[in-house]
Amino acid sequence: MYTRESLLHRVNLMFEDALGEPAPAPDTDLFESGLMDSLEFASLLLRIEAEFGLDLTFESMDMDAFHSLAGIVRFIAAHTYLSQSACLAPPGQALVGHA
Repeated sequence: MYTRESLLHRVNLMFEDALGEPAPAPDTDLFESGLMDSLEFASLLLRIEAEFGLDLTFESMDMDAFHSLAGIVRFIAAHTYLSQSACLAPPGQALVGHA
């Protein structure tokens, strides 16, 4: 089972692997802070697609969701087998899914 924290941990690891930088605080704006440019964004998107079985297109994406790691977690939860309401559940509450 995923929790909000375990999903954020996986996204943090993908960020660190894709960009070679420590993951920032979940609500940090990745673009305004200069932590991510368009090429790094594309690399992170490819990892998210592969990890979570998503087929992302610009038409299907809410670009605002990708400005922070917390937003990315909410997007993944809403567009995979996880439910959006579960992702917004209190910390420690299990999300539907497989570990």
